Amino acid sequence: QHNAYVPSDIPWKHIPNHYVFQIPSDAPPPDNTLEDTCKSKLTAIYTPGHCEDHVCFLLESKEENDEVALFAGDNILGHGTSWFENLSDYKESLQLMLSICKKGRIHTEEEEYNNLSIGNESSYQPIDCLYTGHGPAFREGGISKIQEYIDHRRERELQVVQVLQSSTLALTSLQITREIYVALPYNVEFAAHSNVRNVLKALLKGGDVHESLFGLWSLVKQ
Repeated sequence: QHNAYVPSDIPWKHIPNHYVFQIPSDAPPPDNTLEDTCKSKLTAIYTPGHCEDHVCFLLESKEENDEVALFAGDNILGHGTSWFENLSDYKESLQLMLSICKKGRIHTEEEEYNNLSIGNESSYQPIDCLYTGHGPAFREGGISKIQEYIDHRRERELQVVQVLQSSTLALTSLQITREIYVALPYNVEFAAHSNVRNVLKALLKGGDVHESLFGLWSLVKQ
């Protein structure tokens, strides 16, 4: 969906054997589609949330000392936090990314054989290198960065609930946003407001909040 970021002057017709894919919204995602490039393997992982067709890419190598990394796309940024359009999908995708990085890559066949021969149960190494869609990469600390994003989303959900609990009146999503994010610049407030609205939609789906006329939100009494 972010084709605006693709330079218009790329000479596609002069690049041999290239393919450009987009996941259609009405088709199954191509999970674990593998493309072998030289001595490396690139795996596409369907990770919706930021947008419905978002994917990450896992880079693995057949060589022992070559880089292994996760290309996180816009699910993880090099600074700040990411915008999302579906909170439930986004949280599930972050958990999937965390699981993949903790599980790590499979060693070479020779390493696998050696590990089994000496009685090692696991031949996996964590993947801690994370390339983000915007901003700097995390050459180390990728796993902790994903966990930080997961914790941050939980914190924001709790803050939305706490703001509604502390108010005697129903509130608009913008009022909730300004209680949580104090004195934000307008361009940043717009993204924060969008995220708060998506948190409210997720809470509404779970039966935790109620939306009345004029977009006023309140907690559902237990």
